[in-house]
Amino acid sequence: MVSGHYTNLTVFIFFCWLASQLLYKGFAVNFYNKLLLTETNEELEAQIAQNEVMNAQLKKQAMLDELTGVPNRRGFQDYINSVMTDESKRRLSLLLLDVDAFKSYNDHYGHLRGDEVLRLVAQSIYQTTMIPTAGWARYGGEEFVLAVFDQPSEKLDELAEAIRQAVQELRIVHAFSPVADRVTVSIGIYSAALSDGVQLSYFIGQADEALYEAKRSGRNTVIKREELSESFA
Repeated sequence: MVSGHYTNLTVFIFFCWLASQLLYKGFAVNFYNKLLLTETNEELEAQIAQNEVMNAQLKKQAMLDELTGVPNRRGFQDYINSVMTDESKRRLSLLLLDVDAFKSYNDHYGHLRGDEVLRLVAQSIYQTTMIPTAGWARYGGEEFVLAVFDQPSEKLDELAEAIRQAVQELRIVHAFSPVADRVTVSIGIYSAALSDGVQLSYFIGQADEALYEAKRSGRNTVIKREELSESFA
């Protein structure tokens, strides 16, 4: 009788032990899987964050001109298009700059020195204007473009003349220029109030026509076109 109770107790303890072992193993497996999943998620989040940083860097590089390090046409257009939707920006003025007789410079001094001229001109523009780099760019070849918002006409004249003089004062010898004995720039300006439906290409086209007129007027000069529908103090 007693031995039967001991037998039953032994069987009961055995099954309790077996159940505890199974529960422990199940808990251990779940804990391990959860830990493994947490580590995997952390690694995945770290990889995603790294990819986002790399993508941001690639996007930034895609917006920059390799030679001069300033924004390229794509970066400039992206910036202007975003600003043109901002109602607080009422007037856009574009300054389009072109290095005078640059092809002649490249032909006689070589492309390496021509590249250095473009870098120096870019640096000169930045130091003269101190406008955030997103607001200007190398637009192509020897052309640079500068965006200025909500500035009166006389301020645009002062800015353009300061840039023209700053480039001339770099004193980069250009013995084959029909304008001067040093590198110079011509500048075309177009200024108008922003309105619905007006595209950046229209402003660029008008500034380009002003630049072409500056070239025909003897180069190393500034020509401005503006729509004075509104005045800005």
